[in-house]
Amino acid sequence: MSTLWSRDCRARVAQERSSPSRWRAGALTLALLAALVSGLLAPAGALATDPFRVGSQLEDRVGVLRGDETAVRDALEELQDAENVQLWAVFVDTFSGLSAQEWAYETAVRSDLGLRDVLLAVAVEDRAYAYSVDEGFPLSDGELDDVMAESVEPQLADDEWADAAIGAAEGLQEALAGGGGTGSGGEPATSSGGSGFAGAILVVVLLVVVALVVWFLVRRARARRGAQEAAPGAEGTPAIPLAELRRRAGAAIVETDDALKTSAQEVGFAVAQFGEEQAAPFQQALDEAQRDLSEAFKLYKQFDDDADEARQREVLTAVLQHTDAANEKLDAQSERFDKLRDLERQAPEVFAALDRQLAELDSRVPQVEGEIAALARVYSADALKAVAANPVEAASRITFSREQVVAGREDLAAGRSGEAAVSALAAQEAAAQAQTLLDAVGRLGKDLAEAQGRIDDAIAETRRDIAEAHAAGAGAQLAALIAAAEAAVAAAGGAAGPLGGRDPLAALRHLEEADAALENALKGVRDDQARRAKATAALERTLAAARAQIAAAADFITTHRGGIGSEPRSLLAEAQRHLDQAVALSASDPVTASQHASSAHELARRALDEAQSEAGQAPWGLPGGTRLPDTGGGFGGGFGGAILGGILAEMMRGGSGRSSGGFGRSSGGGMRGGGGGFAPPSFGGSGTRMRRGGGGRF
Repeated sequence: MSTLWSRDCRARVAQERSSPSRWRAGALTLALLAALVSGLLAPAGALATDPFRVGSQLEDRVGVLRGDETAVRDALEELQDAENVQLWAVFVDTFSGLSAQEWAYETAVRSDLGLRDVLLAVAVEDRAYAYSVDEGFPLSDGELDDVMAESVEPQLADDEWADAAIGAAEGLQEALAGGGGTGSGGEPATSSGGSGFAGAILVVVLLVVVALVVWFLVRRARARRGAQEAAPGAEGTPAIPLAELRRRAGAAIVETDDALKTSAQEVGFAVAQFGEEQAAPFQQALDEAQRDLSEAFKLYKQFDDDADEARQREVLTAVLQHTDAANEKLDAQSERFDKLRDLERQAPEVFAALDRQLAELDSRVPQVEGEIAALARVYSADALKAVAANPVEAASRITFSREQVVAGREDLAAGRSGEAAVSALAAQEAAAQAQTLLDAVGRLGKDLAEAQGRIDDAIAETRRDIAEAHAAGAGAQLAALIAAAEAAVAAAGGAAGPLGGRDPLAALRHLEEADAALENALKGVRDDQARRAKATAALERTLAAARAQIAAAADFITTHRGGIGSEPRSLLAEAQRHLDQAVALSASDPVTASQHASSAHELARRALDEAQSEAGQAPWGLPGGTRLPDTGGGFGGGFGGAILGGILAEMMRGGSGRSSGGFGRSSGGGMRGGGGGFAPPSFGGSGTRMRRGGGGRF
């Protein structure tokens, strides 16, 4: 699998951030020295431009396009009309000491460029340029490099700046329409730093200076990225509209949560393949990132639409800071993880192991269907809704995984090791989701059986509280609570029984709610010791119900994350937080622990309900057992399930069926991606593999 320059950039930056504090103390001095040296050596008039958020598709900060802006804009509009692709052309003096690709990457990220956006960045004085596209952009690296080599670089070399931008637009349009080549791409050209001993010394000095400047500027830019854009009037720039800031915070939470879920899956693969000791650094990074994300979720739940604007911005900015921190912790280990996994080399072994795993999973599908049929004779549809469609979905993931194995082996035979690695990664993830879906049925059956066994104890406990309340004398408030508890007891018996709703977990939740209200009212007539004893007796039951509900919600969100937004995820995170607090307080304060456990149970139920609703609205949703659509022309055979499961980082749109630059059917009938097609996410933060690019000197 080809290594993306953006991954290398992030890994280097993250590595520098972990350096000892003595580097930080001298950073400003070194940067100023570097700037002085660069200023002495750079051509007169060159003004460094930090990466920035582009405001229009044509940004000429040098004035080289004067008189030609209309022609360039016409070419950009024609590209957008013909291919639904926006080209953003940016001309600056220099790239501020960053490499061209690093500068383009930072600018593209700050500008929120998406799947159908291309950034072309040109530094006139540096005589360097770079392009940046989304990882799912429908042209391969080779095709993009051909466009640049044939339509852009020659014009830049002749200082024909407008023609370069027009050439980029026309070249992209031709390639997207099917006229592009399948070029192999190439490495950006490098320049010599002079001749002789003095020239060599100067090159070394300049390299050191550039490295220091890169470290300082990138560190500063990344640290300011979320907070500066959110703050009103930061550095003279207008504040981001509050609605946009909230959208970004919600999107960041979803993307980061997906990154953590995928990274956790990848760490599991690494543990199975190499052992816990080899995987320990990645597990540590995952744990640290999870703490940051948990804090982001907590803050996101605290967001109040009625608060003043300053407070809302403060909360949303803090959310973005925590999601950035979580992603950076993962990104710092992504390059090392890729070297460990090295799927290009290990693909044959991975495919062989998948053959065995998929055969076992295939045999389990009818068995699990039988399990669900047996459970349906005991429990209600509501009780089983979290897993009702799991056999169908598991079969969809198995089909997709098998298709990727076939496609990957074809790639190996043809010498396309990079594409084989992509298929291996997608196949592993799909197989893992299939196993999760099948395992979830057995676990839910066990949880329901345990809850059923606890119903009688819970009813007896609530009846004792009712009797105590009666003995204490029923005032108006207490009388209402007694009536509610008696109704909950009756409902619980019916819900758990064969003639009622047959949903033991729901029955326990109703009992928890009614008994908690009655318990609170009895504070005045029950001493602390009695309350602790009562809470201790009920806590284990409440914790078990909360864990079961959280597990069901977590499995559903993980295996459907491609169609689920921020709200169900934040509810689940909040449920987990309450459960953790309940466990932490169980010995010292069982009364408060029981309250947290009850909250965890209710929040997890809401998370599952909302997740199922959102997944049902996605094009490949499976609410209530609805089967995945098979349109025959592109989304059958498990592909829709792979998208819904978040296995594919981006769905390719506008593909032409070529072997590169779009999704095409392999001879085995499965969907697969060529050089410019999808790349499933792997270990790393949400931005590690979200953009790719190239460029060079002219």
